[in-house]
Amino acid sequence: PFLTGSENALNERHGYAIQETPSLKERQVYFSVQAVDNAGNRSPLVSTEQVTLPKAELLFNEDFTSSRTSFEIDGDFRSFRDPIKGQVFTSAPPRGSRAKSTSTLTSPRINLSKHENPFLQFEMSADLAIANTAELEVTTDGRRWNRLERIENSDGWKTHGLDLSDYEGKTVQLRFSVNSRIGRAKNGISLSN
Repeated sequence: PFLTGSENALNERHGYAIQETPSLKERQVYFSVQAVDNAGNRSPLVSTEQVTLPKAELLFNEDFTSSRTSFEIDGDFRSFRDPIKGQVFTSAPPRGSRAKSTSTLTSPRINLSKHENPFLQFEMSADLAIANTAELEVTTDGRRWNRLERIENSDGWKTHGLDLSDYEGKTVQLRFSVNSRIGRAKNGISLSN
């Protein structure tokens, strides 16, 4: 990232914030500075600071390693052994079956009342048929669901992260929802961790 300023700002202090995905492990982050002028001249690279990022607190974990889950299952969602990830949950119907029109995987209630800056992280692979849609939703009352993210097709497994700070201090449920044209499912979405 670049910080820019006028010649008058050269002797001023500049700040820059970075945002890192939370991790269950403490991590070291190192910062270096290099100045570049508008002609492309560069100063030497100077190491300036080392910062320790604390580990994130785990509020809820579902690793889907068995066919049992604390999630509520409706429609085509089922436990499946993926060749890359092992045991996962998928919305793809079993071979030879027609897809249900709507499939959902709904979390139990998660209490965020005593936690700051809650963050959701999960691994997903998505292979939706044309005209099929999928989304991740949230509710605080179990009746009105708000879309957090529209799920797009991916090239294999990807780690996703979403800031849930708008729900800080509340109790939420999360729901993965897949809407299929009957008989057109492809591989749907698969979830892990």
